Amino acid sequence: MNPEQPTILYVEADDLTRQTVARRLQRRGFDVVQAGSLEAAIERGFSDESVDLLLLEPSLNSMSGLEVHRRLRRGQPTLPTIICTSAGDQFPESRLQAEGIHAHCCLCKPCRFDDLLVTIERVLVDSQTNDRSESQSV
Repeated sequence: MNPEQPTILYVEADDLTRQTVARRLQRRGFDVVQAGSLEAAIERGFSDESVDLLLLEPSLNSMSGLEVHRRLRRGQPTLPTIICTSAGDQFPESRLQAEGIHAHCCLCKPCRFDDLLVTIERVLVDSQTNDRSESQSV
């Protein structure tokens, strides 16, 4: 992971939302790979192993967003994920934990950009800390 410019795979079906949020994240120093469908997310996620974080709207049409999360985690078991959804009631804490997603990584839409940014930064720091401690224990 490039700590100076982490890469976020952002999966959101709504073009305007995806483009607006991606542009704002890029202004904050993130490299953003956009996907408008779950299939595109899987393709981009597997082709770009430098993805540092998955930002996911899980209630997209053809495939469950959590299925994308599962498939990408097979190739990158420590890939941190943030869910940003208007259907928060469909993702109780127990379901998130079963998927390996921390409850603080689920944001309900509409969410403030500042809240999203704080969550992204916290998850990336936690991920780096976990990576360092795993490499030290080997």
